[in-house]
Amino acid sequence: MDSAILYRNLSMRARIALLTAIFFVFSPIAMLMVANVGQGWHWVDVAGWLIGSATIAVCWAYAFFKGRHYWLPIILNAAVPVSQRMFFSGSLATGNAGFTITGLVMVVAIVIGYVMFVIFIRGEGAKTVHLQAEMELAKEIHDHLVPEVTLNNEQWEILGSSSASSEVGGDMLDVMLMEKRVIVTVADVSGHGVRAGVMMAMIKSALKTTLLRKTEQTVCADLNNVVYALKRPDMYATGVYLELHTDHSVTYTGAGHPSLLHINGVDKTCASHESQNPPLGVVKDLPFAQTQLSVKPGDLLVILTDGLTEVENKSGEMFGEERIQHLIREKVGRPLAEIRAELLKSVDGFGAQEDDQTLVLIRAK
Repeated sequence: MDSAILYRNLSMRARIALLTAIFFVFSPIAMLMVANVGQGWHWVDVAGWLIGSATIAVCWAYAFFKGRHYWLPIILNAAVPVSQRMFFSGSLATGNAGFTITGLVMVVAIVIGYVMFVIFIRGEGAKTVHLQAEMELAKEIHDHLVPEVTLNNEQWEILGSSSASSEVGGDMLDVMLMEKRVIVTVADVSGHGVRAGVMMAMIKSALKTTLLRKTEQTVCADLNNVVYALKRPDMYATGVYLELHTDHSVTYTGAGHPSLLHINGVDKTCASHESQNPPLGVVKDLPFAQTQLSVKPGDLLVILTDGLTEVENKSGEMFGEERIQHLIREKVGRPLAEIRAELLKSVDGFGAQEDDQTLVLIRAK
């Protein structure tokens, strides 16, 4: 039954809230059935009748949601009124109160309202449960497509991770070993959520296919044409593509992405390399320019997405690239995991996450 499935998927807090609502909706039923409600009644009598009626209603609702235990409310339907007449002294217990048509109409109205409430829950709740299940599946797929990446060989140490702002994000992160090269790719699809996540998955698929053909020189051009052909008119993707060579040379291609940061491991100076090309998917058949970089052992390369730099505090001030540069320069020689933890902690303490956040740290050895 749909209502039973919905109930099972509710958190304990939500279950308590639902049953509490039912408790208070049905608590006055017994009192509405009699005349002169409250006249000459002691507060203990009133509380007793309210709790008795509400308890029966909650038990019926619980049995309905669970799909079993119907014997419990049936027993209470018989036992509670008897107990009330034995232990409470108000007009109901003494038999002085009379049955009223007005009370009956009010009780019927409450019951009809509750039935309609349940019908609504069964219909909309089933849709919600189905959507929740689909989103959980989408999150599992996203986590598989964008896992934490690590690499530690003779020339390079790499640590990268991505955090989506919702169940599904539009940031892509990939590290591949290609013969004597290490390929590092980061992309950020405009927007976030399911639409951006679908485009991100297509970009990653196109990237893998291109690299299998071993035509690294045309990777960004190929990705650009893929995004151009498949995206909506208002969508695009920024990206960084790095080829790390065994001689510590680096081929860098930026496409409308935040700058690649290069921190010197000795004097802790920072060079900011801006993207030389427009974002992916803006112009078809566009040649993408590359830049050759040279790094030394101990140097650190940092790739990040604007979900980190554009975090705002309560005053509307952005975290910005300068704060990131300052933090990383201070800790350039520390373990990569420590640098990442400190940076993400600082960003999280500055303001709430509104966009997908990806960070890749690359150290030359």
